Amino acid sequence: MKRDLWIREISCSLIALLIFYQRSISAQQWFVSLYQSNPLYIEVIVDLSVVPNFTKFDNVGCEISFYDAQNNFIGEDYFNLTGNKLPKMKPGMIYRRILPHKFHNASTVVGKGLDLVRGPIGNKFDDFSSATTRVAGESGGWISSTTLYVHIRAYNNEYFTAENGGGGEINADRSTPWTWETFTLTDLNGGQLMSGDRVYFRTMNAFCWVAENGGGGRLLATGTRPGEWGTFIIDKQHVFTEDDDEIRYGSFFTLRTQKGYYIVAEHGGGAEVNANRFAVGGWEVFTLVEPSQLVLNQF
Repeated sequence: MKRDLWIREISCSLIALLIFYQRSISAQQWFVSLYQSNPLYIEVIVDLSVVPNFTKFDNVGCEISFYDAQNNFIGEDYFNLTGNKLPKMKPGMIYRRILPHKFHNASTVVGKGLDLVRGPIGNKFDDFSSATTRVAGESGGWISSTTLYVHIRAYNNEYFTAENGGGGEINADRSTPWTWETFTLTDLNGGQLMSGDRVYFRTMNAFCWVAENGGGGRLLATGTRPGEWGTFIIDKQHVFTEDDDEIRYGSFFTLRTQKGYYIVAEHGGGAEVNANRFAVGGWEVFTLVEPSQLVLNQF
């Protein structure tokens, strides 16, 4: 009986391996990219859209290596997309990891392998061990030139906060900013942050801001990656002496969704934050505030 069961398991494994071999893809058909959004986190996106019938796989993993600016090897880590079983898999899966301190100043990431796991017997396929994809980072740190740490202050001098550091509501009811009131602002256009650029925000726990249904409801901090609902257009409000279009610390600005809804701090602060206005008034204008070094030391 045990012998028959053992033979059946081997047969299933060989059949699965044969199926995978027929669907194998070259190293050039997948890529690994790095999002430098937080010094405690990195995100590696593996594009599975080129893998035939990728939704049939139960799990995905990616091995990466870290190098410093002098190309000295620092260490390796393995990303595994646990808990996201069929049918949730989709192209552009995200791997998020809290990094040990020794990785924080790495400047280069090398993708070494892509593992695709399918079936109840847990077969592991590694057809990409020779694949190497370099993604250059910023020398000296994980925050790129297009990403800023920011506080956002409402009309009544109350600060935006992501309750519990993310995973729920965004309100504008804090008088003093701390870690829950600190966000990373990433400029998708690159270069200097300018009026009209597309941006997204993350909380200290790496949740993305999301306008429910693209606007018309609450502003939440529940996204796992920036998408259409989590991408906003930042517009500078020319107040006092700033006549140019560059947005910097101290600038006044508005945020609108891809559907044209403006972000609003209800009552000018002290309440919830929504994405449901079609016109700009005082409640829809905010100030970009630079966090103190004491706050930044917490990250």
